[in-house]
Amino acid sequence: LFPVLIDQLDTHWPMKVKLLLRNPQDYLRETADDIHKLARNPAPELHPMSAETEYVRALNAAKLERVFAKPFLGCFGDQGDQLSRVCMHPRALSLCLSGCVDGRVAFWNIPRRSRVLQLDAHSGCVQGLCWHPEQDLFYSCCDTDRTLKAWRVGDDLTEFSRPVSQRHLDFAPLNLDHHVSKDLFALSGDAVYLYDSRRSDPVGQWKWGSDSVLQARFNPTEWHLLAAITKDNALLLIDTRQREPLRRIRCEFRQNALCWNPQEPFVLATASDDYNLYSWDARRLASPACVYRGHTNAAMDVDFAPTGRELVSASYDCTVRLWESGRSQSRDVYHTKRMYRVFAARYSLDARFIVTASADFNLRLWKARASEKLGASTPRERAAVNTAEALKQKYAHHPQVRRIVQHRHLPKRLYQAQLEMKAIRGKQRRKEVNRREHRGEDKEPFVPERDRHVRGVDE
Repeated sequence: LFPVLIDQLDTHWPMKVKLLLRNPQDYLRETADDIHKLARNPAPELHPMSAETEYVRALNAAKLERVFAKPFLGCFGDQGDQLSRVCMHPRALSLCLSGCVDGRVAFWNIPRRSRVLQLDAHSGCVQGLCWHPEQDLFYSCCDTDRTLKAWRVGDDLTEFSRPVSQRHLDFAPLNLDHHVSKDLFALSGDAVYLYDSRRSDPVGQWKWGSDSVLQARFNPTEWHLLAAITKDNALLLIDTRQREPLRRIRCEFRQNALCWNPQEPFVLATASDDYNLYSWDARRLASPACVYRGHTNAAMDVDFAPTGRELVSASYDCTVRLWESGRSQSRDVYHTKRMYRVFAARYSLDARFIVTASADFNLRLWKARASEKLGASTPRERAAVNTAEALKQKYAHHPQVRRIVQHRHLPKRLYQAQLEMKAIRGKQRRKEVNRREHRGEDKEPFVPERDRHVRGVDE
């Protein structure tokens, strides 16, 4: 109609046509219980207090995050003895394995927090557990009976009573890890042994020094690359195509556990006896890339999230800490009144939950985000959460917001231990400053924090 009318009018007449566009989604409610939408003009001259309003919203978001922070979801139940190993299923979100000091292996359902099945696998402490990446098989090893057993898990868990294969070893195994794609697994003992599931003898063996190897892990992408930690405070880098290890990093203290970053496979993290965690870049192993400080006792285990952006650590100080990759301070700390020394911690495949094993005979389930809402959420709720996160990041350096976000209620013994560690570090810092002032900077050069924990690199 409009083109016809325009053609009939004289072209010399000026004419302006305004069309009204009304979208019902802008002013109608989605449901009868929903709130009424109000029109808002975003012109900056109409909102002179917008910065102050955003700050108040960021402060309220930080407070509400701490109000709704309830990370502990539940306890799986008493297994009868101290737990030594936890292994998550590589494909199923709801399944995990736990190994016990008395030789029992339990099969757990995470959503129900119940034990599905349990068997007497070994006569001593279960030192290693790992799943086959493609088949319904898992392996377990023990240092007391010196055996490696393979177990097949059926759909109804009826084939779980007897091992598929059993292999007697000439050494006491200390840990176990399976290859990413091949039927190979690495055993740690007096050396690093590479076994093929179709052969009885090892296809490879690597050792550097006289002490035992505590743990060895395959790289997630470079399938011929292994990282191992030894009892003589060393970190080894091994290529399975060569006869000798590639490199050895000599540290000040013993490393208790290691893991590779699944998204950045050249980065690995270790948990040390000096209460710290270290992240290493395999391309430059002269010094750690980052030092994570916060524990008040030995760090026993470390694991990367599937996203590669966060870490979780288990410590002898009865706490579990969460870290952002590349930041030296922990993001959160989890503890309970009854949880004792924590020996293992693992992320779930969706990076939303954490499973921990402690010396009080229990498995515990935690949320990776303490204030995260479980269950379904509406699009408006997700938008509100994203807005709150953006506001907290924008005002993260404001003193009040930073104080609320970083504050944690800790037990008295843990709080006193943190004060003691802070005093010790302050004394060491003052001592170093005094030495450099009186002896001269040439005789007492400044050593960065990252370089103080490495004695040297052997190639």
